[in-house]
Amino acid sequence: MSMAIGLDERWSKVFVANGDVGLEVFALQAFLAVLIFTALHVTATIEESRVAEEAAALGERRLREAHEQLEVKVAARTADLVEALGAKSRFLANMSHELRTPLNSIIGFAGVMEQELAGPLTEDQRTQLGMIHRSGNRLLRLVNDVLDYSRIESGDETVSPTHFDLCELVDDVSSSLASEARAKGIQLGVAAPAESLKLCSDSRKVRQILLNLADNAVKFTDAGEVTIGCAKDDAGITLTVSDTGIGIAPDQRSSIMDDFTQLDRSDGMKPDGTGLGLAIVRGLVALLGGRVALVSELGAGSTFRVWLPNMPDEFCLDQSPHQAGETDRRAE
Repeated sequence: MSMAIGLDERWSKVFVANGDVGLEVFALQAFLAVLIFTALHVTATIEESRVAEEAAALGERRLREAHEQLEVKVAARTADLVEALGAKSRFLANMSHELRTPLNSIIGFAGVMEQELAGPLTEDQRTQLGMIHRSGNRLLRLVNDVLDYSRIESGDETVSPTHFDLCELVDDVSSSLASEARAKGIQLGVAAPAESLKLCSDSRKVRQILLNLADNAVKFTDAGEVTIGCAKDDAGITLTVSDTGIGIAPDQRSSIMDDFTQLDRSDGMKPDGTGLGLAIVRGLVALLGGRVALVSELGAGSTFRVWLPNMPDEFCLDQSPHQAGETDRRAE
């Protein structure tokens, strides 16, 4: 400001010497004041911009450092999670093996005794053996469900396609559940073509899909019938499981195949199982490149339809269809 005053005095003297006074001096002083103010404002703005840029750079640097630290933590946690999942899968596999061995023996010997190969049975003995057989099969399915779910969840489940007869597989699943259906007074039927249906896919997984759906149908059907069917089209096959059970409410249909989901019964009874059966169906169907659909009416039953593609022959491990069963296997 002293510089401005000095300039004002100097220029005032010049104007006075020239005889110019009054308005001219005031105008020049005002112009100089505006000029100095503008210069100071520009300087302050430049300083503010520099401070803002430094703050932004500091913020970016801190954000980058935080991001790098977070990536390190995420990588470490991911490694721990992968290790934990691997340990869990190994544990479940070992436990499943340890449980399966005695269970298979129990189920096998119960079956032998039911056929009276070890001697005649009384009615009470036959009833008790049937209970052992059914309970053993149900426990074995629970063990298999836990192991299958663990493999699907961890991404360890692989596909091993071979050629097999789908009609024989449907009959096998029906036979596996015949005892339980008979115990509940349910009619268990099969709707399949008379001729063989050859398919290239993973037979174990297709069987598991059909078994889980049919087991669920028997579980939630108190009277009437359960029908297991199959059909073939140009691109693949369709599996169907229909029942006359309690049906599924509209608000439950979208989540019925979620993990650990169990259907609410109108009678308040809690169903057996882990709630993994349909979740495993969903995972296996996706793994095989198929799709699943549900049609249900509350109080009138449900129908699950699963479409699976017929894999090209070159993908099958056996490379060629089995010749056995090409003729009508139901012909007497």
